[in-house]
Amino acid sequence: MIRLGTIVVGLPEEESRDRMQMQLWSWIPYCDTQIESNIAAIEHYSATVESRMPPGSHLPLPDFTPFFTDTDLDAAHVPQDCFIRSLLTRRSPHDEEAFAARQQFNSMRPYEEGSIPPVLLFTASATVNLNTEIRWLFNKVYENGEIAMNDGDPVKTGLYSEPTCRYHNDTEETGFRLLLPFPLNRAKLSNGSQVRPDSYTQLFQHGNFHWFGGEWRSQRLERLFKRWTELVESGVWTVGKRWRGGTN
Repeated sequence: MIRLGTIVVGLPEEESRDRMQMQLWSWIPYCDTQIESNIAAIEHYSATVESRMPPGSHLPLPDFTPFFTDTDLDAAHVPQDCFIRSLLTRRSPHDEEAFAARQQFNSMRPYEEGSIPPVLLFTASATVNLNTEIRWLFNKVYENGEIAMNDGDPVKTGLYSEPTCRYHNDTEETGFRLLLPFPLNRAKLSNGSQVRPDSYTQLFQHGNFHWFGGEWRSQRLERLFKRWTELVESGVWTVGKRWRGGTN
């Protein structure tokens, strides 16, 4: 973390609520190195998939420009100066209007400054009913610790950035939550332990034991794309048309 630049030594020039101070050590929410490594992981995954697609199936793309502008992200209520905003101004293959329209949680009022709500990066067509597990994960950044939704309300499924509050100890702003449209049963985590029965959010997360503590922290987004790349390169996942419900 020192090499990355997420932990720096020394006191800030002025009191800052954007970092956690532990005596002379400052814990930075995220750094440029993490943004660049996440972009590299996403681009490697995309290149791995595209190299296995048949000729002529690629869509023409313009020269590099950010997929989202600050105006687009403001419309989607993505907070200023956070990891996920920095990432989305570099890479994210979405239509800006559709992206803003599907953000269910960002317009809800955070309970304090420094809260980063979950941002839906890639969405699935299905929804899942709001339940105790989802509420527990997403509640922590909202006023009075409550999402302004009722149990049973439909929630869009897909890949979310991790909701965090910078002033809580041991948080992970560069993490993710993959919200599935179905519960996991008899699945295992990377350490061989069983996924919690009927979990919708534990796929690709840490096991029950984390070497340096923080078992409640999410896995990093970078690791997810690296794992997806490994699954494609090893042949566990194949690239091609998968007809299900009329979609590829």
